[in-house]
Amino acid sequence: MEGKSYFPLLALPLWRVSGVCYEKILQLDPENVQGLHNLCVVHVERGDLANAERCFQEAHEMAPDEGYILKHLQIVRSKLYAPLPSSSSSGAASAPASRSSSFSCTSSSCIDAGKAAKLPP
Repeated sequence: MEGKSYFPLLALPLWRVSGVCYEKILQLDPENVQGLHNLCVVHVERGDLANAERCFQEAHEMAPDEGYILKHLQIVRSKLYAPLPSSSSSGAASAPASRSSSFSCTSSSCIDAGKAAKLPP
């Protein structure tokens, strides 16, 4: 059988497989806002919030009227730039370059840190 076999992809975590799919979608259709948004969510699932922020910013610039994209950009930024609780007596906190997050979206809802938020239709 000639060609590339994609069966090894079955052994990968779903977010890794979907990332490959969304990248291919964007190669074929660079203006596909939903494909870009979904790739941004994959970055979040990987814990790569810096790339997720850049990705959501690009998606927001492509579709500034899509409120769910702006909401997700704001969620990522709140994770990136919120001060961490400090165990020192001074109470000082620093903003990390990247944090891990549990973030999952469907066409109608977005779940962040166990809280469901209804997205606009």
